[in-house]
Amino acid sequence: MLRILAGLEAPDRGSRSLRRGTRLGYVPQDPSFPPEETVESVVAAAVAEDRDTGSAGAPTRTEAELRVAMALSRAGFADPGGRVGDLSGGWLKRLAIARELARAPDVLLMDEPTNHLDVEGILWLEEVLRAETHAYLVVSHDRWFLERVAQRMLELNRIYPSGLFEAKGRYSDFLVARDEALRAEAAYQETLANRVRREIEWLRAGRESAQHQAAGAHQGGRPAHRRAGRGARTAPRARGRASTSTPPAARRAGSWSRAGLGMSLGGRPIVEGLDLVLGAGSRLGLIGPNGSGKTTVLRLLDGTLTPDHGEIERAPGLQRRALRPAPRGARS
Repeated sequence: MLRILAGLEAPDRGSRSLRRGTRLGYVPQDPSFPPEETVESVVAAAVAEDRDTGSAGAPTRTEAELRVAMALSRAGFADPGGRVGDLSGGWLKRLAIARELARAPDVLLMDEPTNHLDVEGILWLEEVLRAETHAYLVVSHDRWFLERVAQRMLELNRIYPSGLFEAKGRYSDFLVARDEALRAEAAYQETLANRVRREIEWLRAGRESAQHQAAGAHQGGRPAHRRAGRGARTAPRARGRASTSTPPAARRAGSWSRAGLGMSLGGRPIVEGLDLVLGAGSRLGLIGPNGSGKTTVLRLLDGTLTPDHGEIERAPGLQRRALRPAPRGARS
């Protein structure tokens, strides 16, 4: 839907209209730039494109240079001449946001903008959005981020009759409104189900009387069981406590052991002297600022990278799986 609004894809039906002179900005979920480009050249090229097209509000050369400098400064880029290929995933996302902000859009569309950003980066983005006067639309699974920056919520979900539910206010207001709507929908479904059961009992008993015919006519000439069949909505799934069982083979003791692991990239040490044991059922969180080497450590743990020194031991029959974003040519 976001790509349709951005004009990158055409809808199957309906139309997208944009007021003349409106400037759109779009930040994709996984931005990609030529690795040999510099940070400054990426932003400057986007601003120059607007200037060359002669669109309404296009900046002059001097204004364009000022926009580029301000956008990079606000985004925290200390070295505008740094190579894009040396940026981590978090700094790539910062660059994509800075590029669109430099174009001064009237409407900014962002797809999962907090992906790859560290805590400092998310706080920076929140401040930027609250300070800007333009409108923005955000697709995000970050509920706290939505609570802080959104004033109107739209949820796409097949459980709603139209496939869409809307609520004004913060994310917490949306949760309250959605719960009330789902409760009302569940009550409607239960009422309709009771009516269907009564009519089925009547049909089985073979009671055909003028009184029942009049009741059917009073309800619109169509019995409730037919209305349920034709216009049934997908009822919300029942809420309850979920449980799962682990196969005996997966419950057996297993662990990874690593002693004195060390790894460097480009002459820069990432980890040194890492001693780590992961036993069955362990949950380990890895945090750090963008570019500190978190992805490198994960690749060491799943065996994608080989440490410069140190030993790795795995329990016999250990199964492991890594979930990672699509390849994007940049290294974390």
